[in-house]
Amino acid sequence: MNNFITYSKAALFSAFESIGINSGDEIIFHSSIIQVGLLEDVDIPNQPKELLAAIMEYLGPQGTVVVPAGFWDYGLKGVPYDTGTSPVAKDLGVVPKFLVTLPEAGRSLNPLYAVAAIGAKVDFFTGTNTAIAFGSESPWKRLAQVNAKNVFFGTELDALMFARYCEQCEGVPYIYNKLYDAPIYRDGVLVGVPVVTPVRYSNLMFEYDLSGLASRLNDRGHLFQAPLGGGNIEMVSCNNARKAISEGLCENIHYLLKSPPNYKRGEIPFDVLK
Repeated sequence: MNNFITYSKAALFSAFESIGINSGDEIIFHSSIIQVGLLEDVDIPNQPKELLAAIMEYLGPQGTVVVPAGFWDYGLKGVPYDTGTSPVAKDLGVVPKFLVTLPEAGRSLNPLYAVAAIGAKVDFFTGTNTAIAFGSESPWKRLAQVNAKNVFFGTELDALMFARYCEQCEGVPYIYNKLYDAPIYRDGVLVGVPVVTPVRYSNLMFEYDLSGLASRLNDRGHLFQAPLGGGNIEMVSCNNARKAISEGLCENIHYLLKSPPNYKRGEIPFDVLK
């Protein structure tokens, strides 16, 4: 552990206070522990456990931690999804990987835009009987309703999965809703609901770039930042992110992209009247 920068629980609490996290909040926690460092006096294998325990201590009994918990093999390989046993995608980090193993955790039904949660509103965010990624009863819709706070723990704003929900709401032309038929299970019990997920058109090439969104949020004082360990943590509320993204997409429908996709006239999604 001597090779890693460490931080204290008091420093974590102070940083949370600085970025506007309060007791009782609902937070969407995007994390890369290695970019921040280690919680002091905790060995490496126990870092996710003790970090989550500290966060829940800060949020209190009315708080809730939500993490992205997608299972990419469902979409890539058609592997059936089970909320209780399907592993969280590795690129989402070790905190979600650990959180889903907790007995008090819940996990939502859409495999690709799944969230997992612990805390007071775990059932509210993960217990709905829908696998439509961004539908009216989806966890992402509910996170928007309560104005959850997106926290970036050593990650950049590019990790903002809530942006995909905003794209769906604004009707961007470079993604479409795809219906899947591989089975899904909730803790071993088959759930017979449609699985619908927005995906990019396979014939389109594009890259996301949220630097313009970051500038807009910073200019408005809506992206809060505090140093912690060897890195930073940041926060933007769902309401402020949604407003900034909506305005940006109204000005430029490709606002969240590095450049417009390689549309071709007459090929989906660029239709031409004949």
